[in-house]
Amino acid sequence: MKKQTLLTSPPELKIVNHTPDTVFINFKFANEDGTLTGESMPDEVASQLDEWQQQAKQEQQDVQTSLVFSYPVNGVFSYQPLFMRSHGSSMWSWLLHTPSKDISVKMAHGTVNRGLFCQVRYSSHLLHMFSAEECIIWAEAMLAELLPGTFHKQVSELHLCCDVQGFDFSHLQLAGNNQLPFVSRVTTIRDRPSVPTKEEQEGGLSSQEITALEQRIQAESASCEGVEVFPMGVLTTAHRKIATIDFGSHRSDIAAQIYNKTLEVVRHQKQWIYPIWLLNGWDGESPIWRIEFRFRRAFLRKYELNEAFTVLQLMRQLWQYATFQWLRFVDLDQPHGVNMSRLPTHPVWEYIQQAYDQDEPERSKEGERDILTRCIVHEKPLETIRQATAIQLHDQLQVEIDLSAPHLCDDLHQDQMKRLRDNDLGIVQTLQDEDIELLRELAAEAMSTLTGPQQDQVCSWLAPSLQEVQKVIVKQEKGITKRRAALAQCLGNMRSYMALLEPEEIPFRMRKFNQSLPDFFTSMMLFARAAWAYDQEKGRSHVEEVHKKQCKYGFTLALQREVDRETLGVELPSDDPFHEDLVKEDWDALYAALAESKRSFQRRQERKDLDDDRELI
Repeated sequence: MKKQTLLTSPPELKIVNHTPDTVFINFKFANEDGTLTGESMPDEVASQLDEWQQQAKQEQQDVQTSLVFSYPVNGVFSYQPLFMRSHGSSMWSWLLHTPSKDISVKMAHGTVNRGLFCQVRYSSHLLHMFSAEECIIWAEAMLAELLPGTFHKQVSELHLCCDVQGFDFSHLQLAGNNQLPFVSRVTTIRDRPSVPTKEEQEGGLSSQEITALEQRIQAESASCEGVEVFPMGVLTTAHRKIATIDFGSHRSDIAAQIYNKTLEVVRHQKQWIYPIWLLNGWDGESPIWRIEFRFRRAFLRKYELNEAFTVLQLMRQLWQYATFQWLRFVDLDQPHGVNMSRLPTHPVWEYIQQAYDQDEPERSKEGERDILTRCIVHEKPLETIRQATAIQLHDQLQVEIDLSAPHLCDDLHQDQMKRLRDNDLGIVQTLQDEDIELLRELAAEAMSTLTGPQQDQVCSWLAPSLQEVQKVIVKQEKGITKRRAALAQCLGNMRSYMALLEPEEIPFRMRKFNQSLPDFFTSMMLFARAAWAYDQEKGRSHVEEVHKKQCKYGFTLALQREVDRETLGVELPSDDPFHEDLVKEDWDALYAALAESKRSFQRRQERKDLDDDRELI
């Protein structure tokens, strides 16, 4: 049932996120007291990097190195191997990255800029899981495996952001001459109908890359003239449509952007940020606009801001400089003359100016409960079912105890405990061998039947700290988004393959009810047979290829596989499912799986309808 709303009110003005969004750190050789030595890259290290790069050129693809970036999530370390590209860029001779793009590493011989031999970029995803200080320490530990010694760490570029609900910048009033209502020290202010590209958000662009980016932006803006490109609300004035406002250029020492973050999240598949917004009070529907400032090395040098940890301690002061002195959103509703710079600051901007006054945004109780529940349902579904059922049964049994008869309380209490134990034992025996996805569905359903305080109690028993939960959820959401994108691409390819088949290429026994085309599961089998044959032709093993992907995504390390083979004699299983024709039992199993998938979907839909009905009561 579709949710109905009779009356609407303006969403609450709220900062739902503020954090460093991207950080670049320069590494230079130094003495133990922090003094720069000006040393360059040791020859043996440069030779090793050259060897990896040459291998990448020969194989015409990025190759895995022995460097591993690792960090803990809920007590379990995630290992991200670095891959070497086949080329360098500008002053950087070697380019490395983790497949997750959590970090990107540029390395040079260190003969310029007083021994600058490495620059590490930390991604927005990583910085929303951990503090920038933690990320720097882990990268330094990784580099120490290759280059033992002491490093001086310097901020090269810093992006600070603030995400706002309740003022979506969709109805800005223009000043005279169609001027946007901003007062800034920058002379270049422009608007455009598209959200920022991935390249400009990542930062660290060379002059050539900036030139190419500017040309793409201009071409995209020109192609969007007069075209409705966004289904969601973007800034609409009497003269133009805008999704991004740029202050300064990508070459500026300091620059800013205000853009529709909701649109950008969808476009660049960053839905992992939703739980963070919800945790900080997002209503789940209102558009979010981001205010982002980018401080480059030239600006930081001007104010003698060098050492990384010192700069990161000054984020509040940098934000205040940017929002008080460098850029202001002014209130055009106040009387003013020709000079717009004398206008008072808009109340919304005054609120934004305070974003970094607190370490964290004010938490939402509902958002906190939601993120904790999602964590335990995903990580501990069976335990969640047991605890949710137990607390609900316990509260029901408490009502049955007649306190007016004290002499019966002990007997009733013993009977109550027996019923709780029997119920828990029955749950374990029934569900312990069930599929994990079914358990997660049942766990979500069990939690939905509890009251808010009961949910809080279950979460307090099973969930780790809120800080750890945020890391787990952000990591999960990024993985889910990538899997959905991979699944969509896979389905599209399969359906294209089926559409291109000649009718006689589809075995008659695979057509159901005399249809000209096979159903979904039969199509999957036909596609799988063709894919397997293609692998055989190319001499590839599916299991080996999946293991390579696992190495790329940081789920395992290639070295660990070799160790297991040597010490335990472990061999990857054969992946030849088509050595003989499928028998009837195989098809029955496939259709049984399809039927279970349909039942699972129906259960989710019924639960959704029930939740919608509850909201309308």
